[in-house]
Amino acid sequence: MSRQLVAALLLTVAGSVPLPALGEAAPEGSHSAPHTPEPLDAAASEVDLDDIVAPRVSSETGLRLYGFTDMSYSKVLGGGISPAGYEVSSTINGAPQHWSFGIGNLNLYLDGQLGARARSLAEVRFTYLPSGTQDTTVPDYAQQLATTSWGGIVIERAWVEYAFSDLVTVRAGQFLTPYGIWNVDHGSPTTIAVQKPEITSAQLFPERQVGVEAYGSRYLGGARLGYHLTLSNGRIGDNPPFANYSGRPGLGGRLFVEGTWLGELEFGLSGYTGRYTELQAASPVAFPIPPDTIATEYDEHDTAADVRWEWKKVLFISEAVYQRVRYSDRGRPANVVIGPAGPIVAPAADFWRAGNYALAGYRLPFDVMPYVMWELIYQSTGFNAGGMVFPSGFRAIVAGVNYRPLPSLVLKVQYDLAWAPGAPASANSLDFVRGQVAWAF
Repeated sequence: MSRQLVAALLLTVAGSVPLPALGEAAPEGSHSAPHTPEPLDAAASEVDLDDIVAPRVSSETGLRLYGFTDMSYSKVLGGGISPAGYEVSSTINGAPQHWSFGIGNLNLYLDGQLGARARSLAEVRFTYLPSGTQDTTVPDYAQQLATTSWGGIVIERAWVEYAFSDLVTVRAGQFLTPYGIWNVDHGSPTTIAVQKPEITSAQLFPERQVGVEAYGSRYLGGARLGYHLTLSNGRIGDNPPFANYSGRPGLGGRLFVEGTWLGELEFGLSGYTGRYTELQAASPVAFPIPPDTIATEYDEHDTAADVRWEWKKVLFISEAVYQRVRYSDRGRPANVVIGPAGPIVAPAADFWRAGNYALAGYRLPFDVMPYVMWELIYQSTGFNAGGMVFPSGFRAIVAGVNYRPLPSLVLKVQYDLAWAPGAPASANSLDFVRGQVAWAF
């Protein structure tokens, strides 16, 4: 075992070394303060998880291991996304027909301070996937006559960065797309609601990218101005994260301003553009092997706006996102629609999607916050659902309570009412109750 690895393990066992603040540049997104972190329940995702459990107060190098986990309860009260008799599809899509407990996230952070200005971060999520869609039960070779079920690992992000100044930090690797509020600061102990809004889940913006990101901020009077710029392989989609089949870069950015007008107020604008090319390899049994074919190819242009306002005990956050997709002539897929005479195969049409959410909460004594949230997604008629639960549009009203008995422990319970005008009768409405306990470690 190398001396470096032994040293890293000793640092971890001993509690490791607190990580330093690199000037005034926020370590993650635009919501992490450059000084003492904000109160933990101050926003739906106001500070990232590493600021909660690993504050930067030292310039010494070191390695920290930390993370978060959550367990949720779900119970459908009425409606559903699948008719009776299709409970497997309902359950794996997050709306079980019977009540159910489940571990949603088990995320581990490996946070290394390489020097006074250099830092690395890797976040991995351990999951049961693909359990439910595939049988993962296999004999356990270490235990005679026993079986076990294996799961998968999701690499959320893995990057290294160097802070040249408060105004310029350059990051390289896989990073969460810096847009809005919820996408980057996604740790369940730091969010108000049980689940992230559907506009984030539906990925109107790419959720993550592989490439280079630059960010920074500067104070002008009482206001803080900041930016993010990204250059990457583009949307990952169904491609390997290390592939760029289009040969074109994905370009994006974000601008934000925050200040203490009428409490704490922040505005942000984000954008992304790129070409997505999905290839399909030919069957290797044919000889000679045919060349790859283009399954899908399109250009997309995405924009988003967000606002966070906290005044006394009132919290309000909202995001709005718009996505425009135009297929290339060679990459326009075929859609199957049901016509009067039966199924009809037709070329997919260009489409757009738009959506927003708004969450309002009020702080009560003992770290209790009741909240309500409105969600909306709408898309043009050319949109191919591709597995979305509500293909004709989505609306939801959420009401819940968030309670934090300890700084690293939060309890949540909420009621969701969702409906989709124009969807089939078997899936046009859904109401259910969710509960969650989430903790950082």
